[in-house]
Amino acid sequence: MTLPKEMKSIAERIRKIRKAVGLTQEEFARRLGKSLITIQRWESGRYNVPDSALRLIAREFGANYEWLKTGQGSMFEPAPIPATEEELYEWVVREVIRFLKDKGEPITYRKVYRLSELVFKKIKPLWEKERLESRKMWEELSQSLSFYKTFEEE
Repeated sequence: MTLPKEMKSIAERIRKIRKAVGLTQEEFARRLGKSLITIQRWESGRYNVPDSALRLIAREFGANYEWLKTGQGSMFEPAPIPATEEELYEWVVREVIRFLKDKGEPITYRKVYRLSELVFKKIKPLWEKERLESRKMWEELSQSLSFYKTFEEE
């Protein structure tokens, strides 16, 4: 059976988004509140992806809805750069909580606070100096969170 080109293309774009954000199908499914089998079906192109799911993916991962649906434009929407130090800290805390959830780690106030402080101290000077563009902020956040296990073991 030959799949309609549109379904196959959407499937490929969903896979690209998932890989770009560095998630397994299982992690991707968890973030979206969907089952693993649903993600597998979407990525295979054998099942129609509802418009509501495309909007959910766009919202959850900062993806460009139009790109997901049609392939037009860029893969990601530019994320707004936090304008104040308070907004920057809130952004870091949200991402730390999301990171812990994705890793299946228990979320405690102490853990979120310690890790957020560590990441904030690393990102803040760059934010102050360069008003980092969103992609660089994400890269820096990722690098900061990648040594989470080392931090916890100390």
